[in-house]
Amino acid sequence: MSNENVVKQTIGLAGRYMIAAVDAETGARRVLADWFDNLITDEGLNRVGSGAIANMCVVGSGSATPSLSDTGLASPVASTTTIQGEVQSGQVATSPYYIKNVRTFRFAQGVAAGNLAEVGVGRNGSLGNGWIFSRALIKDSNGDPTTITVTATEFLDVSYELRVYPPLVDTSFNVTIAGVTHARVGRACNFSSGNQPWVPTIFMDYGVGGFSVPVIFVYDGAIGSIVGTPS
Repeated sequence: MSNENVVKQTIGLAGRYMIAAVDAETGARRVLADWFDNLITDEGLNRVGSGAIANMCVVGSGSATPSLSDTGLASPVASTTTIQGEVQSGQVATSPYYIKNVRTFRFAQGVAAGNLAEVGVGRNGSLGNGWIFSRALIKDSNGDPTTITVTATEFLDVSYELRVYPPLVDTSFNVTIAGVTHARVGRACNFSSGNQPWVPTIFMDYGVGGFSVPVIFVYDGAIGSIVGTPS
C-alpha cells in the first residue's frame, strides 16, 4: 500500500471532574468540588489506540502542576475501580458536535479520608502509577487549585466526564486500485446517540480499535452529512 492510500482522521477528546462526599450513615451528599477541567496526558492519548483508558480512579495530595508527561499522580493516596453509576448522554447535533459519558467512581468509606488536592483516571494499576489517562489539580469555583477534606465516615464519589468530538473537516485523499487513481473524500458520519464508535463508554473501556465494530465505510456517490450515513 502506498502512502497515498493512507487516510488520517483525528478526533477530539476533553474531560472534566466533579467530586462529592456521601455520609455512610445518613446518605447526605455534599459537593466538594464542582466541575473542573482536566489535562489528558501523552500516556493517555497513546493508550486510546490500544485499550482501556478510564476504568480506575485515583486521588492524591500532591500539588504539582499537571504535565503532559505525567504517568501518575504526584502523591497518590487511594484508588478504586468501583463504578457507582454511569450516564451515557445523547449526541449534541449542532456544532461543535460531541457525545459525552459521565462515569462515577466510588471510594469505600474512609479509604480516601484526609486532605486531597489532585485526581486522575486511568486503567487498572497500583494507585494508577504508570497508567494515568487524565490528571487534574482539584479546583474551587474560581478555577483555582484547592484542597478538599474527606472524613472517615464518608464515601468519596468522583465523576469523570469524557467528551468525544468528531472531525469536522473533510479529508481529501487518493486511492490507487489496479493502477487507476481515484480522488476521494473522507468525512465523519453517523454521528448520533448510541452509534458506535461514537460512544465514550467504548473509549473508556476498550480504546479505539479495541471493540469489534466496523468504523470505516466506503461509498460511491453523495457523501451525506456528519449526522447521516451515505446511501
